[in-house]
Amino acid sequence: MPIEIDAIEGNQVSLWTSPEKELARNALVGYNNWIYENLGKPISKAIRQRPDPISRILSEINELIAAIDADKAVKEESLPILKSAILLTRQSESENVEYRSRQTLDPTTILRLRLDLAALDQILQHQALSDQSPHVLPRITDYLTIHSAEQALSLSDDLQLGDRKTDDKFGILLAPDLFKPDLTYYRAVCGLRNVPLCVAYIDVDDLKTLNTNYTETYVDQHLLPKFMSAIESHMFFHGYAYRYGGDEYIILMPNRDLEQAITHLEYLQLQITELDYFGIAEKPTVSIGVIEIDDSIYKSNSEIERLAVEAKNNAKENGKNTIAYFDHGSVDPSTIEMIEK
Repeated sequence: MPIEIDAIEGNQVSLWTSPEKELARNALVGYNNWIYENLGKPISKAIRQRPDPISRILSEINELIAAIDADKAVKEESLPILKSAILLTRQSESENVEYRSRQTLDPTTILRLRLDLAALDQILQHQALSDQSPHVLPRITDYLTIHSAEQALSLSDDLQLGDRKTDDKFGILLAPDLFKPDLTYYRAVCGLRNVPLCVAYIDVDDLKTLNTNYTETYVDQHLLPKFMSAIESHMFFHGYAYRYGGDEYIILMPNRDLEQAITHLEYLQLQITELDYFGIAEKPTVSIGVIEIDDSIYKSNSEIERLAVEAKNNAKENGKNTIAYFDHGSVDPSTIEMIEK
């Protein structure tokens, strides 16, 4: 049975039906623990005191948990906290579902794994929550210097970069399995600095035709190495490029907003069209999808990758050799826009 959130007198709302009540409660407990581990504990350890705003939010969360346990009405002003808790839980659960789904081939098992995710989505779609802006937490850097904050959080896996390695076939761009751990890292360190990052998915237009005309071996030898070297050079000290396949690449651009990323990628498109390849008359072009991310985007790394792919597909479907992007702060496919050529 879907969750029911009905306004009542005194600016309060009454929730709940089971199992939505349990999901919401678990989300709040998880949110409380996340704030304690990522804000309260490291700040207290560094400066020997817990800032009042963090103590207040922890207290509000515990009051909200107690209200749910007692089947009491929830204050309307507490809904942003509940929304943030559910969004954070959904982001974490999405990553868990992705990982566990890769361990099985049974579609029934995969469906069951996704049920809790669907239930969280159902709660978020209710008007009482969908109309709310999520609660905005204080930042650890409101109380600690950036280097003190990084040191305080240094034991977290999110603040560790894995060993660098290139893809096995060409050895030019980074290996694909580095992308998601790198994205986790840069989401964390960019979040500490309150700066965005962008992800771009690149697809070589009509590579299959080139493989047919010249053979895949010839293209692998005379086109792709030069093409990938151009991407690597263009991204040098401006971001990171990963080879996902013969015609697909993904780019991570820390501390770049949408406009900066698009300008950089437009120049990359221009450089690519000016390349000459031995024995190949055509000059391949690329279609690109871009999404800007900050800490208001509660999406898993896998979901962010799929959104970048969706934008790229829009670029390919609308003439190729162009860039499609999500409007600022949006993850809604209906907001995808195109760069006019």
